[in-house]
Amino acid sequence: MDTALRISKVEGALETNQKEIDRQHDTISELRTILLEQSTRHDQRTDELRKEMAAGFERQDQRTDQLRKEMVAGSERHGRHIDLLREHTDRRFDQLRRELALNLHWMMGIWITTMGLVIGVAGKALGLY
Repeated sequence: MDTALRISKVEGALETNQKEIDRQHDTISELRTILLEQSTRHDQRTDELRKEMAAGFERQDQRTDQLRKEMVAGSERHGRHIDLLREHTDRRFDQLRRELALNLHWMMGIWITTMGLVIGVAGKALGLY
């Protein structure tokens, strides 16, 4: 009887252990399912974030290209304005040089005339003629 009692206790313990093992297998399966669901959600969110980042980089690249084009266009406009300013300045300096040359000729003519008058008056005063 002792043996039968011990065998029945061991069989009861085995049955309890088997139930516990089955319950733990169910819990592990549940945890695996939850883990897979969370992993899937995480992967989806990671893909969404990658797409958002790629779209953001694309927008940034487009904006950079647009700003580069605007900068080149502005630089060309400034270059044209600088060229126009140089042309205008050159025309004004040419006009100024012509006026200076003309004024110098007039000044030389007036000076020669004045010197002639002074010499003539001095000659008349000294009785040279």
